[in-house]
Amino acid sequence: MTTPADPPVTITAARSRLTRPTRFLADWWHDTARAPRFAWQLFRRVLNIQFRHSSVGLLLAFAPATITALIFAYARRTHLFNDDSGGVNSAFYGGFGILISQAFVEAFNAGRRLFVAYQGILRRQVTAVEGPLLATVFEVLFHDAIRIVVMAGLFAAFRVAPSSALPLAIWGLVGVSLAGLGIGLLLAAPSALQPDLNALASGLPIVLFTVAPVFLIPPPDSLLGRIHAANPLAWLFDGIRAAAYGGPGSLAAAAVGPMVAFLLFVAGWCFCRVALPHIVERLAG
Repeated sequence: MTTPADPPVTITAARSRLTRPTRFLADWWHDTARAPRFAWQLFRRVLNIQFRHSSVGLLLAFAPATITALIFAYARRTHLFNDDSGGVNSAFYGGFGILISQAFVEAFNAGRRLFVAYQGILRRQVTAVEGPLLATVFEVLFHDAIRIVVMAGLFAAFRVAPSSALPLAIWGLVGVSLAGLGIGLLLAAPSALQPDLNALASGLPIVLFTVAPVFLIPPPDSLLGRIHAANPLAWLFDGIRAAAYGGPGSLAAAAVGPMVAFLLFVAGWCFCRVALPHIVERLAG
């Protein structure tokens, strides 16, 4: 009498998606090519959710940047800021710096909350990570466009003549947003798994205002001045100012900075692709 053979046993082991780089890149390209239409629908839905209860609709999106500009315009009228910074009124310098820093902070927070904001879609595996991620990119660029309009009003209010290199300043502003978004995407997975990181990340604006030239130009020989001299984000801030109105700074920083920021964004995007299966499993549990 013979005994039946034992059924075959399949042993599976965890394997990184990066162990097959060609397949990984091909899947990445395929998912990205399919994502824009769905991402646009997500983006429009997010806008509808944000502004459907507002009596002014999309005009509410202008509120944060507009309020910032109005505060500094009022500060100039009341002579709260009388000194010059970088060749312009210090109120204009501070208002312009705040608008740039808002671009970084908003993009950072949007990237950091990617898995949390779209966890319902990702858990149901309706789409790859590219759909929500590109929707986030659309949202960041939408707010950048609003910020550019408000900056134009700030130039008019302070009667600052724009530089002929102004398009380079817009390119630099996109670079600031890409840098914030890239860093946020690198922290998206830890933020989804460790809510305590959200509290820590709330202190980012304070850090940013310290290590980047937002309000003032510190003396070069001071501690803050040395920090600014070594901070690539500060170089990009100054490059944007140089391109926008001829302030002190390097046009090369405004030109090259966004390219480096794009690489940071791609690194964050890649990390989110690798982390997505683990995040979905943990969120589902």
